[in-house]
Amino acid sequence: MRNLKLGQALLTASVMVVVLALGMLAGEGRAARDHEAVEKFLAAYGLEPGGEPRAFGVVVPASWEVEYGEYPEGLYWALASEFSRDAGLDLEVLKGERVRVWRAPLEGGLPGKGEQSQFTYLTDIVVLLKDGKIAGAWLQFNVMEVGPSVGGRSLEDVAGLPFEEWVWQSGVFVDSPANADLAEMDPAGVLEAFFAAVNAGDRTRAHVCLTPGELLRSLTANLGPDPACLYHSGWSIYNSLVENIVSGEMTGIRLYDPDAPAETITDLTGLARVGAEMRLHVRWREPAFNQREGPETRFAIMERTPFGWKLGGLGTGP
Repeated sequence: MRNLKLGQALLTASVMVVVLALGMLAGEGRAARDHEAVEKFLAAYGLEPGGEPRAFGVVVPASWEVEYGEYPEGLYWALASEFSRDAGLDLEVLKGERVRVWRAPLEGGLPGKGEQSQFTYLTDIVVLLKDGKIAGAWLQFNVMEVGPSVGGRSLEDVAGLPFEEWVWQSGVFVDSPANADLAEMDPAGVLEAFFAAVNAGDRTRAHVCLTPGELLRSLTANLGPDPACLYHSGWSIYNSLVENIVSGEMTGIRLYDPDAPAETITDLTGLARVGAEMRLHVRWREPAFNQREGPETRFAIMERTPFGWKLGGLGTGP
């Protein structure tokens, strides 16, 4: 009886080893087929991987709609879908589906924009595969910026609108109850509300005070040079201005023309963007930022949106 049980156990173990081995072989075969399909696809666009790819699975969210102030995962997918359409692919049909991601550095990277065009930046190729077929593709400039398309075209090229207009046309964002009073405030009022929300620990209301561009940056900021993911899973001190501030108090503010910082603005009529020079008492979670005991000068760009004035981050210069 003991020998019989031992034999059954050995047989079971042998079967499990065979199943695992077959699974590994199947996985290796799929990876090889995926790699071949991706290389053929990229060759048509003159693109070449500059390093080993990372392969992983993701589930495309079933809905891309985001209540303003919540983590904007849907914004990533809506933007990636615009760039994929430039290659004849549409991510809309993948909603709720699990896909394989093939991500690798682009050989040679891409040049910067405007004054930064003399520099080359690391850029990733991102390709989605479904059932062994190419289902989506785009580039991520400087590793973290969604776009351009694999054809090298910008959002304005493929969608006909700059991001600041496209994001509202896309219908990704729906208004939040936390925005009700904020929508009626001027830039100074929004900044005061932002720091009041941070001090009160109301993270949602604080994020509602930010521009869509600032929310978009939080998805991919500080992912690192070799990410095995598309974006962060949520807010943290590494990707969120809100999470990185312990407390803040604004003691003074001057609004100015972003194109001429010395010119003070008092009339906001017809303006879409203004600069804000602030005197702040602010404490950061990152100790290296806490270099002064007294107030410091910080600058921000405020943008007028359909949901009111929003904050585009804080900086040390105009």
